[in-house]
Amino acid sequence: MSKIAILVSLFLGFQTLAFAQKRGYIQLTAGPSLPLGEFAKNVTGKQLAGLAGGGYAAEIIGGYRVFKDNLGVAALLSYNQNEINQANLLVQADQRLAASWKVKNVAHWKMTTALIGPYWRLEKGAFRMDIRALAGIARVVSPAFALTGTYLNRAANVETQSKTAQGFAFGMSGSLAYTIFGNVAACLNVSYLQSQITLLDVPSTTTIGSISAATLSTETLPVAVLNTSAGLRFSF
Repeated sequence: MSKIAILVSLFLGFQTLAFAQKRGYIQLTAGPSLPLGEFAKNVTGKQLAGLAGGGYAAEIIGGYRVFKDNLGVAALLSYNQNEINQANLLVQADQRLAASWKVKNVAHWKMTTALIGPYWRLEKGAFRMDIRALAGIARVVSPAFALTGTYLNRAANVETQSKTAQGFAFGMSGSLAYTIFGNVAACLNVSYLQSQITLLDVPSTTTIGSISAATLSTETLPVAVLNTSAGLRFSF
């Protein structure tokens, strides 16, 4: 074997050993987000249920092995942006007032979560698998939207404003990482996140012809998402 080949083999061996000795990591991932439960399905009597559609999520996860082997503490910071489900929005609007509604403009659901908890790690060769149980807080921003239609030959409009709420959040998260070079690994991640939020006094205005009526509604809603993402992990 040539001297260059020997040096390369030694270098890669030292890098692999260094990775194995690292006890912490930072992981950056992004990918699609799927709403679940009442967040995605209509529920009778709940105006905001079923109004979430697909979207994307970005996550930062940090972990540190408190014990020598497989147990540690992890923290997750995630940002979700999910579209509004326009089909369900029109169904709910028609149930309140049949006015041949059309969507004028819509915004997105936004959720930021900060969670912490224990994680368990399994390591085999260049592969590492983490499973995390997490709890913390979530901040949810409901979407603003506007509908336009016709009721009894008069122009009709509905406008609902955005509101922000916070709540306790919990979830599970798992990653599979593969070392590609030194302390850098490619990773896949799946996270299930849920929070119970109460949106207080959501303002909405309904206008038919020249007559307008403003209302304030309060609703408690479970917000649940399944995020699948890919990215890089850096060990330290």
